[in-house]
Amino acid sequence: MKKNYRGLQPKTQQEGEQEKKQWDEKTLNSRAEINVLESHTPKQQVAEKTLDTQTQIVLHQLSQLKQMITEHSLCTKDVLTMPEAAKYLSLSEGYLYQLISKGVIPHYKPNGKKLYFSRQELDNWVLSNKQQSRDEIRQSAEDFLVTGKRT
Repeated sequence: MKKNYRGLQPKTQQEGEQEKKQWDEKTLNSRAEINVLESHTPKQQVAEKTLDTQTQIVLHQLSQLKQMITEHSLCTKDVLTMPEAAKYLSLSEGYLYQLISKGVIPHYKPNGKKLYFSRQELDNWVLSNKQQSRDEIRQSAEDFLVTGKRT
């Protein structure tokens, strides 16, 4: 038999048609698989995205609940630790250490190391050194003019 330019023997017409038929069937099967995948993938992706979104919502709500519980426990405790006091006062721990070293804020060191704070004393410290409003200053000035004494 004569070989073609690729070095292969030429096929009979019947063999060629059979090979083409097999090739077409493989192609059709591949296309069908692709169509099936394409039809399922978007739904699956939507389901996964929905699940991811729902999971994120639940995690966010859990985080909010945890924060609320922490804040509530800070408001009910009488004695606070350093991190709790910093959170309670909305200050960084570093700045709170500065206030402690300057002797500005009341604190306790029962064992000489760990710092504790009385929540009531922190409240009093926060509310100390009140700045009067303009109306209060005006009222004080009027009272002074009338009585000649500071109030």
